[in-house]
Amino acid sequence: MNSDVNAAPAAKLPVIRTIEEGLAALRPVWRRIALQLFLFLLVEIAAGTLAVVTSGNAEHFLLGRDRSESSSFTYALILIAYGLVALVIYINLSLGTTRLVLFEEPPTLAGLFRWDRRQWRLLGNLLLVGLAAAVPAVVGAFMTPSLGPLLATPMAVLAVQAIYGLCWLWAAGWLQLLPSIVASDGKGSALDLAWKVSAGNRLRLMGLAICAFAAHLLLTGTGMLASNFLAVDLLPIRITGHLLGTLAGSAIYVVFAASAAVAYRRLTSPVADQGRADVI
Repeated sequence: MNSDVNAAPAAKLPVIRTIEEGLAALRPVWRRIALQLFLFLLVEIAAGTLAVVTSGNAEHFLLGRDRSESSSFTYALILIAYGLVALVIYINLSLGTTRLVLFEEPPTLAGLFRWDRRQWRLLGNLLLVGLAAAVPAVVGAFMTPSLGPLLATPMAVLAVQAIYGLCWLWAAGWLQLLPSIVASDGKGSALDLAWKVSAGNRLRLMGLAICAFAAHLLLTGTGMLASNFLAVDLLPIRITGHLLGTLAGSAIYVVFAASAAVAYRRLTSPVADQGRADVI
């Protein structure tokens, strides 16, 4: 995999075609991907069952999404343990998917629970990017009480939202962080490489993230509409919907990781699909 970002001028990234290529890269190993997602689902089921057994509250199967106000120290420990395991799985899902796209290396079930230098490096860089991206929200939260009357006008609200949008567009320069870590294999600064790779395509990279977010919103909205239409509030149905939502959300996450890796491959390729028509 060529990681020399100066090999050719940056081509304009076709957003929809990039997502299509990400899906195409996953198709030959879809059974392995499905097994990984179902394994994650089994981990969630096991954690939910343990929470119910230790607390005696069936609502706790939803792992923090329950409507019950009763909780215990043991339940809190189960939530923390599950959160850490989920973090490990999601990080390795990202790394495995990226290596599949960049190096045609099929993912493995054992790889979901691996933790070494590369995982630590990814986690540390993600925390740095997360802190940088959260600055506008934190500053806004502190300034909103004092600017209340000023923010009452529609133009002021639009201005604030525009500032937030520009800050997130700036942070989109690091959406190539994961492929940069995988491709550079520990050589140099991944943040610096991701920033250089994304030059000239940050708006289009943000488009990939927006597509993933829109798919998640569509999934969530469909579930809410179905619940309201069917007027069901039975716990077994809520649990089923929760598990299906976890499975679908994880699948969207994998597709986004694959699309980001395809984007990196396009933007660092010596030919970089020069001359192709842009597809939005």
